Amino acid sequence: MEKFAKQFANANIYGSLMTVNAPEGLDEAVSDFLPTFGLNQRQLEMMRRITNIISQKYDVVCTNPPYMGGSNMNAVLSDFVKKNFPDSKSDLFACFIERCGMLAKQHGYYAMITQHSWMFLSSYEKLREKLSAKNYVNMAHLGARAFDEIGGEVVQTTAFVHGSKHINNYSGTYTRLVDIVGEIEKRDLFLSGEKRYTTKQENFSKIPGAPVAYWVSENVIKA
Repeated sequence: MEKFAKQFANANIYGSLMTVNAPEGLDEAVSDFLPTFGLNQRQLEMMRRITNIISQKYDVVCTNPPYMGGSNMNAVLSDFVKKNFPDSKSDLFACFIERCGMLAKQHGYYAMITQHSWMFLSSYEKLREKLSAKNYVNMAHLGARAFDEIGGEVVQTTAFVHGSKHINNYSGTYTRLVDIVGEIEKRDLFLSGEKRYTTKQENFSKIPGAPVAYWVSENVIKA
């Protein structure tokens, strides 16, 4: 009981980034030891419900994850992501890219909208190496001003679907919407079928740093 409960010590900080395991013999221990650790039945049931939700695998995982840079994390959260997500610790959204991959079944999919910095920055190079073992199914590279209520050029986003299992020589589809301003305009361009690129993700590793440069020509890749 104590081992199980301790896993939830910082649950309000870690959220669904945390992993929880229910020890063997938990059911038998409930009736004998529940009052001993200051838990009531409602708290225990909530813990068990959370455990079931975040420990099972899903056919599809879909989310707009939380965003928070490492410099804005408190000490507890910062230590947690550095320990558990060393390749994506720079921002919570990147940690959730890894976490959603863990929550998807072997032949499942996870779909997200995140900042696009993971595609290019050197701080996410190891994350991109991990993602190369998955499958880039498709992407709508939205860039800045994807949402009319968010002004400025600070938030630059991409929406993508990854498959949990890598398929060799699969050509993903990428729509480049970064040069268009406004959510309606980006939507219309996406639906028009223009600005679409197909490429094998193996090509990314041919470029130093392995950026997700889906739009570059064959000549650039050869160079």
